[in-house]
Amino acid sequence: MAPFTHLHVAGAFSPGHGTSWPEDLAKAAAADGAAALAVTDRDGLYGALRHVRACLGRGLGAIVGVDLAVLAEDPAHDGVSAPGRGGGGVSGRVVVLARGGNGGAGWAALCRLVSDAHAHTGRKPREAVPVGVLRSELTARCLDPRTGRPVLTVLIGPDSDVGRAMLGSRFLRPRTLFREWLEALPPGVAAVELVAPADGEAEAPIAGGTVRMLRLAAEHGVPAVLTNAARAAVPGGEGVGESWLKPAGLMHDAARRIITAAGLGPGDLANLLSNTESIAGRCRLDPGADLGWGATGGAAAAADDVAEALKELGVRFAPRDAGSGVAGHGFDVEAAQAERVFRRVVARFGPDRAVLAAAPHVAPAAAAAEPAPPACGQPELLPAAERPAQEPVPAQPVGVVLGDAGLLDRVPVQPNGLGLPVAQFAPEDLAFLGLDAVGVRGSALLDIVAHADAEARRSGGAGLGPEAAVTPADDQARWLEEHHPEAFLAARLEHCRDPRSQRELRAEAENLGIPLLPVDVALSGAGHRVDRVAAGPAEGRLGVRLPLGGVPGLSRGDVGRLVAGQPYASIAEVRDRARLSPSALRRLADAGALDALHRAAARAGTHADVVAHLAGLASTPPGRSAPPVTGQLALELA
Repeated sequence: MAPFTHLHVAGAFSPGHGTSWPEDLAKAAAADGAAALAVTDRDGLYGALRHVRACLGRGLGAIVGVDLAVLAEDPAHDGVSAPGRGGGGVSGRVVVLARGGNGGAGWAALCRLVSDAHAHTGRKPREAVPVGVLRSELTARCLDPRTGRPVLTVLIGPDSDVGRAMLGSRFLRPRTLFREWLEALPPGVAAVELVAPADGEAEAPIAGGTVRMLRLAAEHGVPAVLTNAARAAVPGGEGVGESWLKPAGLMHDAARRIITAAGLGPGDLANLLSNTESIAGRCRLDPGADLGWGATGGAAAAADDVAEALKELGVRFAPRDAGSGVAGHGFDVEAAQAERVFRRVVARFGPDRAVLAAAPHVAPAAAAAEPAPPACGQPELLPAAERPAQEPVPAQPVGVVLGDAGLLDRVPVQPNGLGLPVAQFAPEDLAFLGLDAVGVRGSALLDIVAHADAEARRSGGAGLGPEAAVTPADDQARWLEEHHPEAFLAARLEHCRDPRSQRELRAEAENLGIPLLPVDVALSGAGHRVDRVAAGPAEGRLGVRLPLGGVPGLSRGDVGRLVAGQPYASIAEVRDRARLSPSALRRLADAGALDALHRAAARAGTHADVVAHLAGLASTPPGRSAPPVTGQLALELA
């Protein structure tokens, strides 16, 4: 019996729809004697490269496509701007396959098409639009712009608007919709997809839709192909039903039943099966010529380019691997600056040459029931039953991919919540295309290093030199701790959010003999800072000044205005220049931040006097002066 090629297959990178990983699908197809296998995950190419690797390991030809949503055309909308895009909903879904043997033109068109589908997503929830393309966008990607030849094949099947209309009461509607597709698509691009009926299904249900699709294809001279819209490698999985990689014998039997239900003969049966294999052959990708598989990347040059961008930005960074230098390795950067770093790198090189790399939510498992063949280069995997469900949508960015002007011809992208382009391929898969992701990871330690270095310089010390950028973060931190212990402690306090750890750090300060200076509205900054002791036994020594940002109840705006208005000579200046409310003044008083300013408190009053007076001030209606509190000193504000 002749082998059968499945052209419509969703894997585990289609969450909630496909259930099997590429390795399992390739294993099942190879066991059945198939020559090739397609993957057509929903709305993305997340698992495409892993599929290619799995096929190479099993001696199969790799076919790659996408099960893509088609947005309803809205005559009142221009089809380009985001507002209103997709307002008509999804009209249906089609399977789009990249053609091979064209020097990568088919792969490029598929990557660009998937990027088109995601181009307007990633926005705020109220502005979000569905993933999908307009038919006009799909049409624009079907031909090679250099040769004018078709580079995509579009399968119009039961989930398309044509197939859905088959279930409606308007008998002529499917024909009208099908003609619209043929008028829109270039000649030779369209094919009709017939999904195999369930085993044992009677001929009448088959004739209800599948046969009508077959007749539409024959009427318009469009080839029809057979698929099983597979969702799993083997039967029996939850929600799989009949949608699995059925062996060639069952698929040939399904073809015969369709042809019989349509009242056709052996020649038509042969045409259906030969059309399927012909399109499979046309869409079989050459890994080297079509994908650039195995190309050598420019990791060192890319890393150097990213390092230059980090220097321009003035962000503290360090090579990720101790002693590894810069070239060919990733970087740790200040965690608080990571978003700014990613924005700057993309802006510096342009969104056509720089995209972010992101790891999936769940990393591939590390152990395997059966190792992949060496030729595949595949990481070991857990047995299918033990693998976690994995979201294909990337999580936080973990690096940057730099390329030439053709980068987006090789890598599909989608915007993240920041509006920056993120590659749909995992970093380890990108390497097979000769593209190296330069790791960029936020480091809490470098946040501390950057704060400590800034405080060391502000207090008159010599900070880290330019050469520190090529030393590991741990070494930078140790140098600062040894040469500027006060600045390093201030930074650790600033970036410590755990109350217990804060107490431990304060105890450490006492053991080290580093004074902790009280919060002072005239001297404190927004964060912990280094300051000199003004009086007492430790006069002239460096200590750590507690911050205004640590005063309970003060807003960021309050703190910002207080710092901007420094220095102050009186509480009245604090109130007026920082535009503080009476309650904010009371909070400063409770924290002792006003004690040093108040002349009466400094001479004869106490901290309690300040607090009591401001308590009365807070309860006094505007325009009326607060009377002195009985038994307390009458404290002056100016």
